[in-house]
Amino acid sequence: MSLRIATFNIQHGRGPDGRSDAGRLANALALLDADVVGLQEVDVGVSASQRLDQARLAADATGLAVAFCPVSRVGWRGRYGNAVLARGEIDDVEEVELPRSSRGERRVALLARVRTGGRSLSVVTTHLSVRAIDAGPQLEATLVALAARPPPRILLADCNMGPAAVAPLVEAAGMVLAIGPPTFPSSAPRLQIDHVAVDGMAIEAASVPESAVSDHRPLIVTVT
Repeated sequence: MSLRIATFNIQHGRGPDGRSDAGRLANALALLDADVVGLQEVDVGVSASQRLDQARLAADATGLAVAFCPVSRVGWRGRYGNAVLARGEIDDVEEVELPRSSRGERRVALLARVRTGGRSLSVVTTHLSVRAIDAGPQLEATLVALAARPPPRILLADCNMGPAAVAPLVEAAGMVLAIGPPTFPSSAPRLQIDHVAVDGMAIEAASVPESAVSDHRPLIVTVT
């Protein structure tokens, strides 16, 4: 049995016009047609994105269960973070604090157990720092936390690093990295900085469709 999994930095749901539109974001997420999704740069109650609960909007648009993990607060009520979506059940959710960046930024990994397609999966999603000197140790910490969970395991992440930097760390953790087309910037992608890696599963195909939202394109991977 195959599964369709995806990672997508939605950049607050912004389109090319710089606006966060609920209908446009919902349509972009529904088009992923995935069984398991990791989202980054998700807003909940942020005024700049119309105070939408983008985690709930994602769940409603896709028909998937959702778990949201805030990374930081925005204003009085707003939160910003990562989310996992799954066609099935999500439980055993854990927030893992990653090493802070050299600029003091807080980064968090969202770990969860996902039950889908008759199997139980260990899933982590995260958004790493822009500088490789910070992102490398953060990825290592993410992989250590994921390794403590039972296989099969899935990493869904905006690593802000290309495959040449990500692959050695992923392989050292016993995982296989999906090599796909570039994901960033969305208008004319040149770099693959969004990544999927698996342990206990085989990668069949990887694709990067266009999207009406974000400065990233989603990475969609089919696994068995």
